[in-house]
Amino acid sequence: MVTLIDASVIILAGGRSRRLGSIKALVNLGDKPLIAHVAQKIDGFFREVVVVIGMNGDVERFSEVLPSSFKICRDICPDLGPLGGVVSGLRHVNSRYMAVLPCDSPFIDLKVLDFLYRSCLCYEAAIPLWPNGHIEPLHSFYDSRAVRSAGESALKAGERDLRSMIRRLNAVNYVSVDQLREFDRELLTFFNINSREDLNRAETILKRFVSQ
Repeated sequence: MVTLIDASVIILAGGRSRRLGSIKALVNLGDKPLIAHVAQKIDGFFREVVVVIGMNGDVERFSEVLPSSFKICRDICPDLGPLGGVVSGLRHVNSRYMAVLPCDSPFIDLKVLDFLYRSCLCYEAAIPLWPNGHIEPLHSFYDSRAVRSAGESALKAGERDLRSMIRRLNAVNYVSVDQLREFDRELLTFFNINSREDLNRAETILKRFVSQ
């Protein structure tokens, strides 16, 4: 059984999707917005949840679909991608360790997150690694003090991707996704939605879960 962990989480929810035609976090999957699926999964798992929305995002709209305990803040680094969102969210984080999650991964497995959290202890980050070398910086855990410094340094250097922040960390634990199959055989934790085709597939997966 997975229990509350001593960590915070930043959910990045400020992006728009050209292919979906609206703010991705608020696109419906089944009977609720994508971000509500993420919220339902993690509510009660983290000590603190920070949701970063766009600079001009509708706080009231997000408040309607998220638990009242979640902190909603605006991205103060607009047009700087996920790194800007992380740096903005860090201003509201109080825990030593924190996760970064996207708003469009509705099938996150808490056992995967728990394993990554424990893999981050004594490191500055625990990041899933695919066999082809691809990493999952938006499904990772970080030492908040280390990434605060690394993220701000990257932005000052004119860089805007999370990998530029990660390159500035000193002790990164890269966790093979094959280890995570023990908890999430299909690795649906990393399934995210970028198109109508992805949304249709997610609907199929959701129906499968409901029928189980």
